[in-house]
Amino acid sequence: MSSPLRVDGRRMISNLTNFEWNYDHAAHLASRCIMGATRDEISALFDIGRTQGVEAAVDSLVGRAEDWGDFPFPDWWDGKEISAGGPTGSINDSESRFVHWYLEQLHVANPLGAKMFKFFVDHVPISKKPLLHQNKWIYFFQHFDLCRKHSLGNFKELIHGVSWSGGMMWTLDLKSNSRPRLNENFGRELLELFTLGVNGGYTEEDVLNTAKAFTGRRTEAKHPEDHPYTPYLDDTYSIKFPEKFYFIDTAEKIILGKTFPKISPGQGDVSEHGSAVMDHIFEQPAAGTYLVWKLWRYFVAPEPPEELVAKLGNRFKNSHNFEIRPLLKDIFMSRAFYDTKNRGNQIKDAADFMVSCLKNLKVSEPEPALTWPALYFLGYDPMDPPSIAGWAEPEGVGNSWLGLEKALFRSNLPSLWLQETIGFLPVYDDLTYRSIRDIDPPGDFKIKNIIPAHLQEPENLDLLIDELNDHFLPFHRISSKQRAVLIEGYEKDFRQLNVETRIRELIRIFMALPEFQLQ
Repeated sequence: MSSPLRVDGRRMISNLTNFEWNYDHAAHLASRCIMGATRDEISALFDIGRTQGVEAAVDSLVGRAEDWGDFPFPDWWDGKEISAGGPTGSINDSESRFVHWYLEQLHVANPLGAKMFKFFVDHVPISKKPLLHQNKWIYFFQHFDLCRKHSLGNFKELIHGVSWSGGMMWTLDLKSNSRPRLNENFGRELLELFTLGVNGGYTEEDVLNTAKAFTGRRTEAKHPEDHPYTPYLDDTYSIKFPEKFYFIDTAEKIILGKTFPKISPGQGDVSEHGSAVMDHIFEQPAAGTYLVWKLWRYFVAPEPPEELVAKLGNRFKNSHNFEIRPLLKDIFMSRAFYDTKNRGNQIKDAADFMVSCLKNLKVSEPEPALTWPALYFLGYDPMDPPSIAGWAEPEGVGNSWLGLEKALFRSNLPSLWLQETIGFLPVYDDLTYRSIRDIDPPGDFKIKNIIPAHLQEPENLDLLIDELNDHFLPFHRISSKQRAVLIEGYEKDFRQLNVETRIRELIRIFMALPEFQLQ
């Protein structure tokens, strides 16, 4: 029997044992760690746990390496500062290509790495609205590259990098934050949203002084493959007047109880002033617990147990030194993660749903001009977060993943492949400069790729429905009422259609079921 949970750090978290491991546990682990987890992926994970133990099953996800070398910057990137229109002359066409590049990684990269990549795009979001067009793509590729390379790396190093991100400098006005014109946006969100949380133990005075510690930071727009970021401090005034800094606030500051002494010219790199403050922020207890709290909401449930968050946060900060892989292993090994109340009830966000469609239908991403509008009408534009707080969690306040319009769009989206139609896609002038109606729908869905030939015969309808249930809802069983509706539709409503079209309609109904929206 596992030892009980303790917050004092002397006892381990209560973990799931090898004896308890079963298929339902594998299905839950896969569904939360792998976007669009398939029946084959669940079975493979179950077999690892059955033959090698729970820890081996978790390690097969957490320990998998990803250097992102298979996903270079797109071909249309020419290595130079791109004008407002990008490579094609259309800003929206370029945005479509960028979103397509991002979706491809969520679809086929290391599953847990991709899941965490999406998490950090949300945790430290940047917006296209304040970015100068001539450097937009440089900043976006820089920032997304930073998020993906640290997706399973070190959280502290990621946030240090974010403080030099050109996209973040424009999004939170860090580019114009200076001693004579102080802007608190980055200082506030660094504490409130990125590291410590709303109740992280800081004061308004801490926010003000943190903002002062990050005055004068700038970054050049360089090709991200050559220069992940090129940091520098705005010292143009100091060149003429070396006896004082003009843009950088070098005065003594007290932040989170620690005094940072005044900096004088000739005392070394003043950029270390902000870095020292960042290091002190990560010494606070909330620096460990806040990310744990957010990750529990992302992977498990909307109300993380306080004791568990405290325990995991302490280990994350003091034992794991803010390394993300061992933290995720702690979460996925814990018995609380597998509690029955946490299974099969998390709403798939827009990206999870899109990837679920691609993987279950065994198709590729649609062309860029269709990918971006599809994600947009699902409620997700990764270049345009609803706020600096990012997108709402599946159960969070402000969540609209299953709002009326978006739920209707979800039910229609599989038609893009099943019926090879794009007629359901709304066309807004501000989304694309070429009509979506001129684009050919994808034609790569093949029934034979997911349904054996003998099950396509009309006399095997019951077996066909069982197969579709196992394929599209591997951890849900449809009700007798749902089965009756499917049989009636096949035998009556679709009787004028050929067999293949009937099966496509059955698949469309399965993908519109409430259970397909959950993980």
